[in-house]
Amino acid sequence: MTDGFLNDLGLENVSEDPNHTADGLYRAFVFGSEVRTKQSTGTKSWVLTYKIAPGQQHAGQTQQEWFDLDPKGDNAELKRSFLKKRVLSLGVPESKINSIQPNDLVGIEVSMKIVHRNGYQNVGNIDLATGGATPAASADVADLL
Repeated sequence: MTDGFLNDLGLENVSEDPNHTADGLYRAFVFGSEVRTKQSTGTKSWVLTYKIAPGQQHAGQTQQEWFDLDPKGDNAELKRSFLKKRVLSLGVPESKINSIQPNDLVGIEVSMKIVHRNGYQNVGNIDLATGGATPAASADVADLL
């Protein structure tokens, strides 16, 4: 049997998902933080976008988290708890939670854990990178933002 025209590309070792990020810890930055309103229902969500920092596998790829800002029903308290956990993990003191604006978080350097559950790629955990909760000022961050 002769080699096919795709033989030299090594496709057997590539994910079928072009946006796949392997499970693991990544240095990343908050690249976007915005409140979106769903037109059909009027419900609001906070969308956090992280971008993997240069110099690592998957550099430049983005990951998003969505938080319900109109939690209702049986899971309302659980949703608010997840939201509070994320805000605190970004270094916002509890005393300032009610006064932050979405753009206040852009540029914060984090350690981001990517996990795959039930066929979905998720941000599993966020911790502040060494240096605290100030927007990062390094040259590689400026290139990302």
